[in-house]
Amino acid sequence: MGEQQPEPYTDNGYHLDIEQDYETVYKFGWRPDPFGEGTIPVGTCSSMCTYEELEERERQNRLSKFEMIPNTNPPKGDSKLAMKEYKRSAAGREFTVAMNLRPWSVLKRSLRHLLLDICLRDDDWMYISGFVFDRLKAIRQDMIIQRIEGSRCVEILEGSVRFLVYSMFRLTCTTRDYIHDRIDKAKLSPEGMPVSGLDNYEMNVVREMKLTMQCLRDCLHSLIVQYQDYVPDSPNRFIFEAINIIVNLPQLLGHQYISTCLMSKQELRDSNPMFKTIFRMRREHFIGNHYGALKHLPNLREYPLIILAYASIIPLLQINMITRFKKVYSARGSSKTHPDHLCKLICPPWLDSNYDERLIFTVYLAVQLGIFDHESLMIDFSFRNNVIQSKIEQYQLEKLAEQIESDNETRIYALQMIAARNWQFFDETLKVYGVESVLDPSQQQQ
Repeated sequence: MGEQQPEPYTDNGYHLDIEQDYETVYKFGWRPDPFGEGTIPVGTCSSMCTYEELEERERQNRLSKFEMIPNTNPPKGDSKLAMKEYKRSAAGREFTVAMNLRPWSVLKRSLRHLLLDICLRDDDWMYISGFVFDRLKAIRQDMIIQRIEGSRCVEILEGSVRFLVYSMFRLTCTTRDYIHDRIDKAKLSPEGMPVSGLDNYEMNVVREMKLTMQCLRDCLHSLIVQYQDYVPDSPNRFIFEAINIIVNLPQLLGHQYISTCLMSKQELRDSNPMFKTIFRMRREHFIGNHYGALKHLPNLREYPLIILAYASIIPLLQINMITRFKKVYSARGSSKTHPDHLCKLICPPWLDSNYDERLIFTVYLAVQLGIFDHESLMIDFSFRNNVIQSKIEQYQLEKLAEQIESDNETRIYALQMIAARNWQFFDETLKVYGVESVLDPSQQQQ
């Protein structure tokens, strides 16, 4: 006879304690369901990946290089580095077996390994992002099956949001370098219609951006629900509430953030200077004054996660500003302006101290949007210089048109990637505070 399971009920009934250490209290792989007569599984797997899964993926040659023992042929999995992959629910597949579920302590160790080891490697970011994205989904899946809520759930979700924000920055701003493109050759028009087409790698980046942003919004939604219901005094709440506002600005695909008490009560907004600044910037964005909103961004430099969240959406804000300038210049009766004037508005000096870099980028962006007149070297908002220059470009045009014909979101993400740039401001912020300060799930901001 082994040790008996602790009695879940008392004379006063079962008391639900979401912060209870299920792993220590319930050692037999289950705990009582407080809302019914059933049971809830409690994970007993002490490694980041079960032995059965590791053996199966090793046999099928499905191991990532991050999970292999170096210099082995055929590849052998490292039981200390292998991590459980995400699996969709299917008929006959059992997800509630305790020995296949990782308890909270192992989930936390897995999270830290992904964020503070894998994400800091020098490999191609598309490969790193795909691996971490999948393994984080598996962590959240184990957490949901075991109904882990409260501060432990918040830590997992905050870690996921940290990765997704950083990944969106890397995908948007660092996977391409606009300076390597021909400055006189456009890719897309302002409406997102293809001009010369994107190569396969660029289209993969666009798809990854789309999946990452969708997952980011979903994780933020779940995180804010946890804040509201269980952890209202979390020290990081203001940071992630602010990120929720940033990635759901009305200008970005029409998404609306969920209303919370932090947004509806003036006294709570005023209790945190950073959140008050973000809310002020949100009002400026709402009326279309993106220039006035972004001028506050340098004041938030001590919050690198906020800076990176903004970094990935600045390209869309710049394009939105140009669209508004078109209306202004049409009302004035004059459609032309000097690139220097547009540069001061969409690329303020705090983005990059190098004026030539900012001016070159302004001209580049004008070319991408078809509003640069090469003869007069002026910005002409009524100009459309989208000319297909060869049969190869005609083929690329037709191929891309098929891919994004019915997908407006993909066109917007393609524009976002093309207009993105790793500005000096973002680069220096990461150098000062370090990538670890962005990704560390235990980081607390008072």
